[in-house]
Amino acid sequence: MAVAPTLAPSDAELSDSMLLMKEPIQRLQAVEEAAVQAMNLGDIDRCLFLRMQALALAKLCMDDPTVQDRDVIFAKAHLQLSATYLEMGYGDQAYWHASRDPSNAPIHEAMGDLFVFAKDSGVPMIENDTKRTKKRAKSPKTPTSPQGIGAPDEVQQDFYERALACYDKTKVKQGRDEEAAGFLSLAISSYEMQTVPNGSAVAHLNFELGCVYHRLHKYKEAISALEKAHSFCEQQRDLGRNDPLSLMVMKEKGCTLYDCESFTEAQATFEELIQLQRKEYGGGSIVVAETLKYIGDCAVGLRNMEEACKRYNRAVRIMKRKYGIHDPNVRELIAYIRELNFQEDAETEQQTGEE
Repeated sequence: MAVAPTLAPSDAELSDSMLLMKEPIQRLQAVEEAAVQAMNLGDIDRCLFLRMQALALAKLCMDDPTVQDRDVIFAKAHLQLSATYLEMGYGDQAYWHASRDPSNAPIHEAMGDLFVFAKDSGVPMIENDTKRTKKRAKSPKTPTSPQGIGAPDEVQQDFYERALACYDKTKVKQGRDEEAAGFLSLAISSYEMQTVPNGSAVAHLNFELGCVYHRLHKYKEAISALEKAHSFCEQQRDLGRNDPLSLMVMKEKGCTLYDCESFTEAQATFEELIQLQRKEYGGGSIVVAETLKYIGDCAVGLRNMEEACKRYNRAVRIMKRKYGIHDPNVRELIAYIRELNFQEDAETEQQTGEE
């Protein structure tokens, strides 16, 4: 009687069985690598399955005294699972995994910016999920609220604001600035309620809020938010700290004032900005040339063509040195200066004729 041949296990089966014999930390490393490969291949469902396995293995590592940095490993597993949920559009679930465990705190302290919510969040958020999170943010009794039941307040609070900032960036990329402004306002309010408010974070959020309001043509609200950010930067300057945000805020404020036709205030803002830029980058910098053009634009708005041409000519000299006479931007600005000179001559002749 012939004996049926035994089938040899496949390479995959051997690999899986060998993996199960390894220590949890080794199995965790293998699963993490497989999850990264799945994500790179676009197989998010498999990546999610592997991230769940990784979290279970990380919990086993917590019971192994020979494993170093157990808290960090466990927190990292939570955060990677959170990132996968975020990619799939489950923002609420992502927020919960990123904030529920106290051991996430060392990750935040070590990295400075938690990759889950600092990543470029151009992911499609599920509409209902976004509304649900916003609703919970307003409720003091729910688990995902900063003062909710369970998680430590300070850790919970910080991750909560990062979640709001993540939703804001998503809405901005979707062109839904009204909703983005709402999330930014919630994040700012939440930061300001902290025992020791993070002034730098609030200033950056106010700057972003000002930019959003500018795009919405809500100039009064935009200027208010930008002035709050500028006030923080002024305080830092008084303490001898130069925050790069200061130049960005002043430029955005000047552009907002120009767009709402407050040309005198806009020109004063750009004049202040250009002094700081000359100290920071030197008088021949291209950013100085850009601001000279802005000042020239304000002068045109004030019907001061002579002043406008003077500022434009200075900008042209810098641009010639940087790009050469044949650069399209240089040639365009030169043509515009000639047009302004022609207009000025025509106006002068008209005034002379009237006299």
